[in-house]
Amino acid sequence: PPSLPSPPLSPPPSPPSPLPPPPSPPPPLSLSKPRTSAGSTAFASKFLAKVTDGKSKTFGKSEKNKKNPWFSAKVTLENQQPVRSVTVTRDTKNKPSKAKKYLDGFEVWVGKKAGEKAVKCGGP
Repeated sequence: PPSLPSPPLSPPPSPPSPLPPPPSPPPPLSLSKPRTSAGSTAFASKFLAKVTDGKSKTFGKSEKNKKNPWFSAKVTLENQQPVRSVTVTRDTKNKPSKAKKYLDGFEVWVGKKAGEKAVKCGGP
């Protein structure tokens, strides 16, 4: 009997495509009009510069013995996108023994005016 032709060979399957890279983090928000419970705009401006410089060796600290200190800054939203997170890190390199003390009782609030506690977003 005549032999049947063999089926054509199919190419081997392609390897899976690599996963796309994760999306880039959003750029830092634009912060302006810093205020503190101390009332000094010069101090507030220096504080804002220190806490947003991205360096672990600089940090913001309220005046000693100030009861219920607070810091406030206006957030400018790009494209009206909501703020999805706020990151606060404690200094564990320079003074690790005091790192927890510096943030003891730290809270994050959102309000329409400087120092206003309208909606609590984070903290103990």
